[in-house]
Amino acid sequence: MQTITESYRGMSLLFEINLDRLLVPLALVVALTGTAMIGTMLYDRSFPAPVYMHQP
Repeated sequence: MQTITESYRGMSLLFEINLDRLLVPLALVVALTGTAMIGTMLYDRSFPAPVYMHQP
């Protein structure tokens, strides 16, 4: 029983360490995707629509 308890503690430590290694790149991808979306929205708003877009 003691072996199982110690191996569980060891596995939980490895899980916590590797979880940090997974969350940091995931957070970077989410931040870059959000920045790209905001950037494209601002870029679209910075230029007026072409004249032919306003004709019926």
